[in-house]
Formats: sequence, structure tokens, C-alpha cells
Amino acid sequence: MGIGGSSYGRYWYEPFCERYREIDEDTDIIIVMGGTNDGYCLHEDMVGTIEDCEPRTLYGDIDALFTGLQEDYPNAKIFVATPMPNLLHDVLRKERPELLPETVVVNAVLDVAKKHDLDVIDLYNSNFFDSHDAQIVSEYIPDSVHPNPEGYEILAQHLAAEMVRTFDEEKDSEENEDASPTPTVSPEDTISPEASEDEDDEASPTPEGDEDSEQSNEEDGDSDEDEESEDEPSATPSTKPTATPGVTPKYTIISRDEGDESPKKTSDEATSKPSEKPSDKESTKTPAPKGKGIVFSRDE
Repeated sequence: MGIGGSSYGRYWYEPFCERYREIDEDTDIIIVMGGTNDGYCLHEDMVGTIEDCEPRTLYGDIDALFTGLQEDYPNAKIFVATPMPNLLHDVLRKERPELLPETVVVNAVLDVAKKHDLDVIDLYNSNFFDSHDAQIVSEYIPDSVHPNPEGYEILAQHLAAEMVRTFDEEKDSEENEDASPTPTVSPEDTISPEASEDEDDEASPTPEGDEDSEQSNEEDGDSDEDEESEDEPSATPSTKPTATPGVTPKYTIISRDEGDESPKKTSDEATSKPSEKPSDKESTKTPAPKGKGIVFSRDE
């Protein structure tokens, strides 16, 4: 249903903001296209500003219209179309210098539509049916303002195409929002074996024997590295502290470097027997394989 004539502002008979309620309540799509008649009578003191939108100004009456449409037709999709470039407006301004440029009306429509987050079909800035073009006037807009039947058909097709494009963009946007994003793991979220061990230590008290044995394992590793760096093994091997009887730390192998196929003793085996001082005949030790390693994690 179309409601023709009049203007945005109240300086014409039955402006948009006073008769929009004639639209059926179950309307799905509303297209507001106006501003041409406003340009024929708008003076500077009638414009107003986007900041105040006072009643009986261009900004205020456009704001009142858009507010009423959104409140009274909450389920309708509202589109706002700017006026087409108008040759007659330029002719009238030469006769009546007090009239304002058509861009004043266009900018007011765009500003208030943005305030209300409404979709805009900008006919003015896209030069759609610009009546300054003599061929356009002769074929589609005989009076330079109102299209003929063929012109209205082209206008309707253009508006429909713009609405379909808007609906497609909204649909694509909703589908992208519904798609589950791929979870990413930041370095801060990665739990290292050391952090896991710290958490286990906080969860349950650690016997003193466990701490001594853990320190023993670290010293053993340091001793093996020292022996690898020397040309000849030391005559006096490192002494391993004896684990506290009855307290055996438990570790679990959680990773091994590839290529190391030699059997490894668990910490249980390493600490189950007190270390014995090697005889003088044991002058060398088999150095630990280079480039291989095992990461331990304390069992709960």
C-alpha cells in the first residue's frame, strides 16, 4: 500500500509523521521515500539539528516519524530512500533564493536514519533517475519529478534489488555468527609438566623424603652431564644420597625422545636400593646418550 504526497515536515498538509498510522498493522516491509516536497518550502530556520531534533523542524519531524514506525510496527523491516536528484528544485531556487539546497534534506534523512539504525537506499547520491539528464526526463520523468509507468517499474525493480541485497547480507552475517569458532589455545593456557607438578604438590603434602629424592635425581643428571664433557671419566664417581627408608617417590614417564630405545630405569628402581660405592676396578661409566631425554611427571 502506498501513501503519496505531503512531506516529512509539518509545513505541509498531513505530513508523514502525522499520518503514518494509516499503514496496516501487519505490514512486513515499510519503505519511506520523501524529501522532494520538503525542498520546495524549507527555510533555514526550519531545519533543526540531529542533536536536539525539536518538533516542527525537519530533523525533529523525521525523527518523530522513524520513532513512531519502530514503536508501532516492531516486526516490520523499515527502509529509507533518499529523494532522487531533482531539476525542478534547482529551478525554484533561482526564483526563491531563500530555499535551501536539496542536499540539506538528503543529509537530514541520512543522519536520522543512522540514529535509528535503519537501512538506507540512497537514490540521491547514486544519481538514480537524475532529472538533470535530458534523456532521463524525456523517457522516464516527463515533469522532471514524477516517473511515468515505465519509470515507476524501473524504480520498483531497483528498490526490490536493494532490499534483496540487504536481506542476503543480514542472512550471511547471522550464519557467520552462528558458526562455532575454532577454539584456540594460547601459550598461557598450556600447562607445562612443571606447573602440573606444582599443582600436585599443593594438592597433597610432600614428605621430606620425596624432596630429598627429587633433589637426588637432579644431582644425578648434573653428574652425568659433567662426565660426558670430560675426556676421561672421573676416578671418583659422584655419590648418590640414600633415599629415606619407607618413602619412595613415584614418577611416570610421559614422553621420550625418538631414537632412544635403551631401557630406562624408573625413579622407583633408582631409589629402591641405597647407592653403593663402586670398587676401584670400576674406572668408567657408560655416558648417557646425547640428544635423548625423558620428561617425568609426579603421580598424584
